[in-house]
Amino acid sequence: MVRDVVDFSRVPLLDGVADYMILDCVPGGTQRNFDSYGYIIAPLNDKQKNVLCDPQTSGGLLIAVEAQAGSRLEALLKVIILKPVKFVM
Repeated sequence: MVRDVVDFSRVPLLDGVADYMILDCVPGGTQRNFDSYGYIIAPLNDKQKNVLCDPQTSGGLLIAVEAQAGSRLEALLKVIILKPVKFVM
């Protein structure tokens, strides 16, 4: 089993996302994603669910590598200008 902790306050949002959420403009797949795996994650409020379960971000929230590859991956991400939120080794 893979486990991780996401600090929602550190999840970067694209400009304008909050405005769309105020208008209740959320992709339909968001609820389907939550329905598929929501029972195995901690309780989420609507904002957290709409951001973390958005089908447009699926697969982009977690990368798992062997511990000895962590530093190398972090260096690579910095080269391609991605800013990882948290490394757990």
